[in-house]
Amino acid sequence: MLTTTVVGSRPKPDSLSSRNHDTSGWTVDRDWEFQPEELKAKQGEAIEWAARQQEAIGVDVVSDEEQRCDNYVYYFCRGLDGFDFDNRAVVDKRSG
Repeated sequence: MLTTTVVGSRPKPDSLSSRNHDTSGWTVDRDWEFQPEELKAKQGEAIEWAARQQEAIGVDVVSDEEQRCDNYVYYFCRGLDGFDFDNRAVVDKRSG
């Protein structure tokens, strides 16, 4: 028998992501605009959701699919000057 698992992340369920769209159709990412306790509860629900889906398709070693992780590029950008994570907006660079 070949044991199966999932490696890496997966898109968050809508309940964990609060998204706002501007008039141009671009999405301004507003993930995780929750109070700490609410965020923790929503992340727990997302992990249960991911685990149920993996179990339903027969994955042997179930993972949390990184449901508690922030957007991967934010980790890098938070260490750089010039990024304002409190007032995020879509900005055109190099003429879009």
